[in-house]
Amino acid sequence: MLAAMSDAMAVAASAMRTAENQVSATAERIVRLASVSTSAPVAPVEAAQSAGYQAVHVAMPTAELAEEMANLKQAELSFRAGIAAFRAADRMTQSALDILT
Repeated sequence: MLAAMSDAMAVAASAMRTAENQVSATAERIVRLASVSTSAPVAPVEAAQSAGYQAVHVAMPTAELAEEMANLKQAELSFRAGIAAFRAADRMTQSALDILT
């Protein structure tokens, strides 16, 4: 019984490592995107300008950036799911130990 719960924790930890690797890979792709020159800068946020911040134009393909941001969100959700699974396995393990003692 405890071995199965240990396996569940291992699977959850593996899911979290996979999500971490996905974040790292996505971050690297975003950095590469930032180094690619395009003719269409990202529009500055007018609210920031009215608050006194200087507009900064970043040359970056917005479609690819949007995809990478979606990848980051997916990795976040995967990591959160791994945490939830790990916590559930931990609670089950604790309950099993409580029953045995």
